Amino acid sequence: MATNITKEQLANLDVLEITGKDASYYGTPKALDSVGKLLDKSVEIFLRRAIAKINQKKRIDKGNMQDIRVIRREFSNGKYRYDIGYEESNPASEYWAFQDKGVKGVTSGQPSSSPYAYKKLTVGGEFLERLIEWYASHRNYIKNEDQKKNLRGLQKKRAKLGNIAENKVKGIAYATGLKIKREGLPTIGFSKAGYDAAFNEQFFKNLAKALGKDIKINIVETINVKQK
Repeated sequence: MATNITKEQLANLDVLEITGKDASYYGTPKALDSVGKLLDKSVEIFLRRAIAKINQKKRIDKGNMQDIRVIRREFSNGKYRYDIGYEESNPASEYWAFQDKGVKGVTSGQPSSSPYAYKKLTVGGEFLERLIEWYASHRNYIKNEDQKKNLRGLQKKRAKLGNIAENKVKGIAYATGLKIKREGLPTIGFSKAGYDAAFNEQFFKNLAKALGKDIKINIVETINVKQK
């Protein structure tokens, strides 16, 4: 009688349960070397593409979003696990999803694909404080045209943002926050860019070859062990 293996069982390599043998009969699950190497390489591709996308959008101002990395890698019970993200000490761990997927503006409703949205045009609290901190660490970086207009006289004298009165800095940060909430926070899309680059059709073709190679090696080793 033929035994059917579901896609889920194949994906998780959970085929021992349906072979009629207890899992202990086959010994301790062994890491699949070829599959592991392929996954390691693919994760590296994911990270390189994601970081390139972040740098392209110039979203590395607060929290070092380009410091995305593998937080955890393990092989257990026939399964590989990779946790990709940010260390808890990195502020990007708190808001990377908003940067990645964007946040809909109150007025514009854009980006429409984002699952997140600003509810009010109120600018204050931690949101405002972070903008103030951003300008404090980017003393010569003024992007908003209204801000440039306000600072034109000072800029002619090569004045730095650090020389502007504190209330001016808060005013600039507030104007920036209001613009963001009105127009929305654009998407970066680094997670999708990384996934598309690393886990595409060619990846699954390579995975099938690597899996076949590892299964063949493991079967031979299992037979040799049982014959001893």
